[in-house]
Amino acid sequence: MPAPIFEYAVYHPVLRTRLGVLEVREPKWTEVVNGGSMFTGKVTVPDNLISIANIKQCTSPHRAALYATVPSNARIMWGGPLLGRKWDSDTNTLEITAIDWRSWLYSIILGPKADGTSTNTFVYDSVDQFYIARQIVSRMASDGGVAAGIPPIDYGSEMTGIGRTMRITGMDFKSAGATLDDLANLDRGFEWDIEPYYASDGLPKLRFQAYFPQRGGPLPGLVFSKTPDGGNILNVEDQNGDATGVARRVWAVGEGPNAESTPWGSDNDPELADGTVLRTDAVSTYTGALSRAQLASYARAERLYRTETLDALVFPVRMDNPDVFSYSKGDRCRVILQDRWTDIDVSNCRILSREMDPGANTVKITVNLSDLALPEVDTDGAV
Repeated sequence: MPAPIFEYAVYHPVLRTRLGVLEVREPKWTEVVNGGSMFTGKVTVPDNLISIANIKQCTSPHRAALYATVPSNARIMWGGPLLGRKWDSDTNTLEITAIDWRSWLYSIILGPKADGTSTNTFVYDSVDQFYIARQIVSRMASDGGVAAGIPPIDYGSEMTGIGRTMRITGMDFKSAGATLDDLANLDRGFEWDIEPYYASDGLPKLRFQAYFPQRGGPLPGLVFSKTPDGGNILNVEDQNGDATGVARRVWAVGEGPNAESTPWGSDNDPELADGTVLRTDAVSTYTGALSRAQLASYARAERLYRTETLDALVFPVRMDNPDVFSYSKGDRCRVILQDRWTDIDVSNCRILSREMDPGANTVKITVNLSDLALPEVDTDGAV
C-alpha cells in the first residue's frame, strides 16, 4: 500500500471552528500508552500578507488546535492545542509545538468554586471507578458555574464493576489529570485518554475514553521481525534491560498532622518470603484523606509495575509494513529478532509508544519485552 497522506488541519480549541490547513515540514508526533505526547513541525512562511495572516492565526498558542488527519479515511491520528511557535528569520521558518489533549488536563485545576462561595468537595462511597472518572472530567466545566475555555467533551457509559471510595476537594488544588491518575493508579485500575474524533457535524470533537483494565489487545497477525533472512524492522535502535526502577517492597504514605498519625500502606513481592529475590524498596506520598486500604491499593499497583525489569526494544518500521492503521499503542505483538547477540521470539509484547514520522514514511515502535501477561478483567466487588 502507498504511504498515507496526512493533512494538518487547524481548528479553534474551544469553538471548534475551522481556521485552516498548515503545510507542515518534518512533522513528528508520538502516541504514548497512558501518557502525554507532543507534535513538532516546521512551517515555511511565504512572502504573502494573506498567507502570513492565516499562518499567524493557525499557530496562535492556546487559540488554535492542530489535528493530524488522514482525509482518505476521515481519521484523526493526533490532536491537541498549539503550545508554542519559534520564528527563524534566516530561513523564514516557523517551528511549532503542540501537546495532546490528554496533557492539557494537567493544566486544569479542580479548585474551590470560582465565585469564592465554598471549597467544592465531592465524596464518592463505593462508586464505580469509571463513573467517578467521568465526574472528574465533567467538573472542569462546572467549577462554580464557570465553563469558559473548556471545549465540549463526550463521555461513554461503560462501567467496570469496581467500586471506589474517594474524596475530592478543591482545597487540594489538584489538576484534573492528576486527580484522574489518583483514581486510575489504584490496584485494579484503568487507563484513560482524551481522544479527538470527527463528530456528526464534520468537526473534531473530544471524547473522554477509559480502558479497563488497559487499552489495546493481542493482534495475532502483528509481527515485527529482523533476522538474517530479512523482516520488516529497519534497524534496532535500542535494546535495554534495566532493573534500576525495580522495587520488591513499596510503601504508600498519606498525609497527616504528625508522624504518628500519618496513614500508610505497603505491598511485598511474594518471592521475598522465600528469599529467592533481592529486596529493594520504594516509597510514594499521596495527598488527600486516604484510608489505609486505599494506600495499600496504591502500593500494590506500584509494586506490580515495578516488579519486572524493563526490557525496552526500540525500532522503526515503514508505515505500510505493517499498515499503520492496523495497530495502535497498547496493542500486543510478536517480536522476532536474531543477530550475533540476540535470539528472541516473544509473543504478547505490549506496544508502549509509536513515534510517527510521515516525512520518512516510518513509525518508531517501543515495545516492552517484559510485559507479556495478558490482563484479566477483575469483576470483584468494591474496594
